[in-house]
Amino acid sequence: MSNISFFHLASVYPKATEIMVENARKHHPNDYYFLGVDNTFSYQTIADKYKTDYKFYHNKVGGPKGDYGYRLDGTLEFLSRFHDACMTPDSDHMVMMEDDVLIRKQITIEEDWELAGQKVTVGNIIPKNIVDSIIDFSGKQPNNVQYGFGGGSIFKVSTFLDNYDRVL
Repeated sequence: MSNISFFHLASVYPKATEIMVENARKHHPNDYYFLGVDNTFSYQTIADKYKTDYKFYHNKVGGPKGDYGYRLDGTLEFLSRFHDACMTPDSDHMVMMEDDVLIRKQITIEEDWELAGQKVTVGNIIPKNIVDSIIDFSGKQPNNVQYGFGGGSIFKVSTFLDNYDRVL
């Protein structure tokens, strides 16, 4: 089995954030946990209580807006934050935490897993204009036009880092 780390960007729900961090710590007490805050108010007390790395970001990534979802600058900033968190720990995989990802038992993963996300067969449709942008950029039609890598998804750190500069 592989070791694991956690990446969590919080915003406006400190009680939910604390419950998620607390539950992660119950099952992964010594694994690396990065807690960042998206330009709202300090979560330093939570970070200290649960022994996480902590960063307060002064620029807000925010949520999806308009027909295209997240703004490009917000998406690039989010990926930059994820990249920075991946550079810090000595672990194989990173869990993308959110304020609604409740860990109920220890997470075990196989070392060769590249990604682990939700299987999506209904909903979460990627808008056609985004699919068209993907095709324009890559020259390839996606096999699936739904997304399923939200909160709780697990990414192999080396795969993300190896491809980060290439795709940005």
